[in-house]
Amino acid sequence: MTTEQLRKEIEVTNRHLTPKGIHIVYLKWNAETLFMDYVDLNLSEEESISELRSIGEIDEETDNYGWIKENYILSQWDALSLVIRHEYAKSLEVDTNMLEMDAAITAIKNS
Repeated sequence: MTTEQLRKEIEVTNRHLTPKGIHIVYLKWNAETLFMDYVDLNLSEEESISELRSIGEIDEETDNYGWIKENYILSQWDALSLVIRHEYAKSLEVDTNMLEMDAAITAIKNS
């Protein structure tokens, strides 16, 4: 699934910095049920720092979540970017698992 497809399926409804990390609540379209599913994304302090670095919102020297919690404003766009990265990583994991299953089935057929 592309990031553009993911962006069309996701609506961030709530986002905030907690004492333990970033918390984002979003709706994701479920094609099977034809409804939107509520999803909670909770990032730990370390994950929050890493993900904010990956989208270019903090620099490499920033490694103190306390500073981020006190000074950083988590925008709707930042939250959407974090959710898209999370969903994209999940879809890659599913695709990888499917490829591994295909390889195992092929190996069984050929043995």
